[in-house]
Amino acid sequence: MKARRAYIALEYNGVDITEDLGKDLLSFTYTDNAGGSADDVAVEISDVKRKWISNWMFQKGDTFVASIITVNWRKDGEKKKLPCGFFVVDEPEYRGRPSVISLKGISIPKNRNFMDLKRSKSWKGITLKAMGADIAKRYGLQLFYDSKDNPVFKDRQQKDEEDSAFLQKACGDEGFSLKVTDMKIIIFKESEYEQKKPIATFHESDSTVLNYSFKSTETNTAYAGVQLKYFDAKKKKTIQYLFAPKNINKDEDRIYKINKRVANLDEAQRLAKATLRKLNRKEMKATLEIVGDTRILASSTIELEGFGSFSGKYYVEKASHSLSGYKTTLELHKVLTGGY
Repeated sequence: MKARRAYIALEYNGVDITEDLGKDLLSFTYTDNAGGSADDVAVEISDVKRKWISNWMFQKGDTFVASIITVNWRKDGEKKKLPCGFFVVDEPEYRGRPSVISLKGISIPKNRNFMDLKRSKSWKGITLKAMGADIAKRYGLQLFYDSKDNPVFKDRQQKDEEDSAFLQKACGDEGFSLKVTDMKIIIFKESEYEQKKPIATFHESDSTVLNYSFKSTETNTAYAGVQLKYFDAKKKKTIQYLFAPKNINKDEDRIYKINKRVANLDEAQRLAKATLRKLNRKEMKATLEIVGDTRILASSTIELEGFGSFSGKYYVEKASHSLSGYKTTLELHKVLTGGY
């Protein structure tokens, strides 16, 4: 078998610095999140010759595009590329001795108002997709909306909230995930992505499996259903709904109760369903460290075999790809059953 290798391709402020970076790169970690947090890159560069601090020192607010390239990694003659995306430099640091530069890149718009500026707005009779498109346009981003469902908000109030936080919460209340990466806002439904075919299968005896751990809990999880009840003072009317994926015994099964403003029964149904998913997805968690694998992305699924009662299909919440010595670390939860 031919010698295999993995390296970083990086374009900084529009200039390809792949060759120069490769000579001095100490470590590189790309963290790909399925939703809820921005993707990020952490880089450490040796500067014993002081070329970086003299002429090429990284500045906060600069931008770069990075990819992980593997050659002969899984088989001879194979070349694969994992695009990490577009990042804005945050927290550049320089330390010595020896002289080392460290920097962090985050996948947020260069216009920081998306994260920092608080706004107030009344959103009436608008779909989640249209809301996302409106906010994306404000910051020069594209919207990738990947779901067959498109919930309608009768009256959604944004009260002194950043657009990022507001849209994140609107998505979460409907059982959707939101991430910003590569100059795009991506909105998708986790339950739909869980139904996709596993991208890879790993067996406990595989040499590519380096470490693993599993954790099962019943603390604030493993609920049989969610009961929502809200009294609309203006209409003098109570809206209530119980969501349960299977028949339950109200005297024995655990029911999670919420009292939250909803405009109608349809919103109550969607919120109860999304809340149950948010709670129960925490019941079975796993961490898996494997030999670097460019196939594995956050929001994909994998199959685990040979792990006894822990075997099954898992959803990738976070994938961290680290060099040198290319490894991939996955944070997972077991795919929920019951169609919610």
